[in-house]
Amino acid sequence: MSSGFFVPKSISESFVSTKKTATGANVWDQATNEVGLGKQAALQTINKQYNTTIADAYSQFLLANRGIAGSEMGEGYKEAYRKAMEDNLATQTAEANLTAANLRGEVGTEANEQLAAVQSAYELEVANLDRVYSTANDYLGYLKTLGKATDLNAKYLTPDQEALTIDDMYETVWQAQPKDYLDAEGNIGLSYVEWVNANLKNTDADSSWSKWFLQGGFNQAKAGAAKGVKK
Repeated sequence: MSSGFFVPKSISESFVSTKKTATGANVWDQATNEVGLGKQAALQTINKQYNTTIADAYSQFLLANRGIAGSEMGEGYKEAYRKAMEDNLATQTAEANLTAANLRGEVGTEANEQLAAVQSAYELEVANLDRVYSTANDYLGYLKTLGKATDLNAKYLTPDQEALTIDDMYETVWQAQPKDYLDAEGNIGLSYVEWVNANLKNTDADSSWSKWFLQGGFNQAKAGAAKGVKK
C-alpha cells in the first residue's frame, strides 16, 4: 500500500489491503490520510490561535508602556509599572505556550487513537476473511463425509475432488447443495451457508462475524478466492 501503514503478511491480507472506495482510492490509505489531514488542520488552528493570543498580549503590553511613558508619574513608579507589565506579558506568554502544548498533545493523542481504530478495523477485516476460508476448509471436510441417502458409500465428492485441497475447491464449496446426501449421523446435507449458521455459537464474537458475513463479507471472501487467496 502506498502509505506503508498496512504491510500484508499473508495473501488474505493482500486482498484486504487493496480494497478500494467507490472512487477507486485505497480504503486504508484514504482513512489514514484523513487522520493526517485532520491532525494537520487542528494543529494549524491551534497555531493560529496561539499567534493571535501572543500578538494581542504584546499589543496590550506596548499600549500600556506608551501610556506609562506619557504619564506624569515619577520615574520610580513608571519603572515599577513597566516591570509589572513585563511580568504580565511573560505570564500570558507562558500560559499561551502551555495551553498550545496541551492542545497539541490532545490532537496527537486523538490522531493516534484514530489510527489505532483504523488498524483495528483492518485487522478485524482480515480476521473475518480468514475465518471464512478456515470454515470453508472445515466445510470441505464435512462434504467428504456425506454419502447418498440411498447408498452411503456413494460420496458427495468424487475421489479426485476428495484428493484436492481447499485452495482448488472454493467454487465447489460455495456452490454445494447436498440435499440428497446424509452425514454420519443421518442428517440431511447442508449448504455452506447453512452449515456455517448451524455451527455458530451464542457469543458476541460469532454474532458480529455472522452479521459481517451475511452483509457482504461472504461476497468479499468469494472475490478473494477468485483472486487466488490461499488458506
